[in-house]
Amino acid sequence: MRKTRLAMLLIPVLIMSVLVAACSSGETVAPEPTPDFAALIQNAMQSQPTGATPEDIASAVQAALATQPGVTEAQVANTIARAL
Repeated sequence: MRKTRLAMLLIPVLIMSVLVAACSSGETVAPEPTPDFAALIQNAMQSQPTGATPEDIASAVQAALATQPGVTEAQVANTIARAL
């Protein structure tokens, strides 16, 4: 009876230990830095000549954001919403 009870207690602990060891990874992946959207937009707007149309500015901003790796549409939309 004692051996059965001991086995019933140790088996779940051993299973959990094996699962934790198997699921953990030794390496951690650093997140990509978020680009400074405000600076990108400001640089794109400053590079436009005087009298540029809103379409020209929008095109320049889109081109500046397209050069950034990992930029998602959600990040762009969020940045635009905060600017408005």
